[in-house]
Amino acid sequence: MPTSTTFYRHLDTNYTPSDDEVPHIRAVIQENEEVLAEINAQIKALELARDAQVSLIQRHTALLSPIKRLPDDILSTLFLTLSSDAGNRDMEVSSRHPAVVVSHVCGRWRQLALDSPALWASLKIYMTIHSMDSEDDYWIRQTKWRHHMVCACLERSKDCDLFIELYFHEDPLLKGPHEQSIVGLVGALCDASSRWREATFKVTSTWSKTHSSESPFWQIFDLNGADVPRLEKLALSILHHPVHDADGRSFDWIQLFNQRSGLLSGCSLRSLSLGRMTGIIKPSLPVRWGALTSLQLDGFVEYGALRFVLNYDAALAILGLCGQLVTCNLAFFSSPNMPLSPRAQPRSVHLPNLKSLTLRRTVPGRDFLSSLNLPSLEHLFLLNASEIAAAGNLVEAWIQAYGPQLKELHINVSNLTMPGVASCMDCLPNIAVLHLDENQRRVSREAASLDGDFLKRLAPPCEEEDGNARDVVLWLPKLEVISFPRRATLITRQNLRMFMERRRKLCEKTDTSIAKLRKIISPHGTFIAGDNGIIVVDED
Repeated sequence: MPTSTTFYRHLDTNYTPSDDEVPHIRAVIQENEEVLAEINAQIKALELARDAQVSLIQRHTALLSPIKRLPDDILSTLFLTLSSDAGNRDMEVSSRHPAVVVSHVCGRWRQLALDSPALWASLKIYMTIHSMDSEDDYWIRQTKWRHHMVCACLERSKDCDLFIELYFHEDPLLKGPHEQSIVGLVGALCDASSRWREATFKVTSTWSKTHSSESPFWQIFDLNGADVPRLEKLALSILHHPVHDADGRSFDWIQLFNQRSGLLSGCSLRSLSLGRMTGIIKPSLPVRWGALTSLQLDGFVEYGALRFVLNYDAALAILGLCGQLVTCNLAFFSSPNMPLSPRAQPRSVHLPNLKSLTLRRTVPGRDFLSSLNLPSLEHLFLLNASEIAAAGNLVEAWIQAYGPQLKELHINVSNLTMPGVASCMDCLPNIAVLHLDENQRRVSREAASLDGDFLKRLAPPCEEEDGNARDVVLWLPKLEVISFPRRATLITRQNLRMFMERRRKLCEKTDTSIAKLRKIISPHGTFIAGDNGIIVVDED
């Protein structure tokens, strides 16, 4: 209780104390400050007692935590799920990797993590780029630390299949201890090559070193098929910056690549991706082409006057050897209508199992198209930035050839006129997924522009809106997902809502002959057909 005071009636007023009253007021203040200090001390003691009690309760409660009662097999499965989650899949080997994090939680978790070899089997390594401006000591420490982490993961993964990814830009000035620190890391990976199941190597270096014993990566190219018995998926992208020897002579890196490519001959290899390569991609490479089910070829590099591309003849020759392909992804930089060589073999390529075909940069011409027989093709991606004059009729030709059997299609409408678009849509009765793209910069005035009239052909107005609606032939009756270009500014948000609503009504009227449109991806957001109406997400 507050100490009584003779000045109580003057509190909270404008009263001015006399000189005689001032000492009495100060005495009251001092007396109450002492009482307040004692109360604060008691409160502090109570707070400490309370915190100790709360801590004791929490620590005992933690003993009853459900996660601690999970069996080891379930907890280990959770660890593996966390490691393979999309948000962690691209995590490089580091102290932040999920496997490392869970192993630092407690003794039980650490032991369980160490007893789960698959948790350590995925190694993604981004090598620090070294340059004249970087600090040598720091660079060497980082490389040695990565080497240590890689060795730890290799040891802890025991005999599990390995999933390796290595990305590196080699500095031509590297020498001495810098190279040795990289050699040790690459050597550790190569020593475990018998366990590789999937491997990706993307390296930029100098022509003179990559395929020679001077290169930190020579060990990779010294491997042969017997060294990688489990390897099922391989991705290589090897780019070289041109250098010359002391006499000014360039190195015969093409011959070196062909001589040191035994890694491609693995007996279990089913998926092969040859990215941008300073080398010639040709059928004579030691690949078991007939065993591949997935193939991606970029095959282009250009330095000054040097230009190496994957031409149509070589592509057909390779495809003719790949009778088991299911997916194929090719990049062409040649003219679309470049004729095939009269000596090109085979002239007819039959791929009975091919379901997905991606053609990038250039849409191959009619000679190439007529050489293919793809009875199972369902997914066609024509990814290019050509204008109408270069690609329009070729896109139509591909769709006329395979449109009726396709379920998914990706095309660039900048390749087409509006009559060309109409011709293509008429050939796609079974398309479920359609991706429409266009060039960032519009060059030709003849290029198709998607607008409300285009949507009306995909969902004709009902009879109440347009008396002639019944005379309009419906495009894409099986359509479920459609993606519009980000620059499709002639289509409004209202157009898209009406389009989705019309498709819903058509679906309800015809039962199964017209599919339900589930999703629209557009510059105005993603429209999703929900049970209670249309949901729009990711709006700009």
